[in-house]
Amino acid sequence: MNISKLKQRPKVFSRIFGIDPEKFNALILQVEPLWQKAEAKRLRHRRKIKKGSGRPYALTLEESVAMLLLYTRSYTTHIFLAALFDIHESRVCRYFARIRPVVESVFNIPTEKTDLREEEILKLVVDATEQRTERRNTGSGYSGKKKAETIKTQVVVDKKGNIRHISKSVPGNVHDKKLYDTSGIKLPDNARGDLAYLGTNIAIPHKSSKLRSLTKSQALFNVRHSRKRIIIEHVFALLKSYQILANRFRGHLENYHQYFAIVCGLCNLARA
Repeated sequence: MNISKLKQRPKVFSRIFGIDPEKFNALILQVEPLWQKAEAKRLRHRRKIKKGSGRPYALTLEESVAMLLLYTRSYTTHIFLAALFDIHESRVCRYFARIRPVVESVFNIPTEKTDLREEEILKLVVDATEQRTERRNTGSGYSGKKKAETIKTQVVVDKKGNIRHISKSVPGNVHDKKLYDTSGIKLPDNARGDLAYLGTNIAIPHKSSKLRSLTKSQALFNVRHSRKRIIIEHVFALLKSYQILANRFRGHLENYHQYFAIVCGLCNLARA
């Protein structure tokens, strides 16, 4: 694949990789020093051959990152990527295993316990999204909502749609509230959520019942609540424009969270 030629057509480049050529170049500049550091660490252990010996990389760093972005965007097969980048199909997963953690570290979206209560002015919104997976003994769970094996991740966004926090990915049979409680994140009282977050400090809509309908003030509150919460649904739609998060996930589930974090970082970069 001729990356330089594609950069001359910014719209085509953006549709293929998810970001425009200018932002792609900026990403490469951030990845390069981290890649060199990771390679130096990898070559530091005891070796039977001299450092620098062995077969050199067939792809440049730019081509490796482009192949990873194309994979997240299209979720095509490794054999197709191998034909496209003129390498053997067995080397595709090796490139991904080395470049994936480096790209994830560039975006650095928090996933651990985080206190966002000081950022009340951001008007945060929280929700969880599910994705179908192959059935696994560990990592996936049967979702009654999707009627399939799924994996679930919680996302927190601000009012501009920037992703501020993602939780660790858990089996799909874990309830949203339990995921929120175990994620360790602390949100302000004005953060928005749906009825799944009943029992937390998060603002949720009023719920009607057969015996009691909503009052006009409660219905108006729900309308305003939905207008502010809709931003996270737009973010989910953007995330699922990357086919690796839209289709059934075929890979190892231990790698799923890295791919999810990379796509979230790309969405933040595209919005910047």
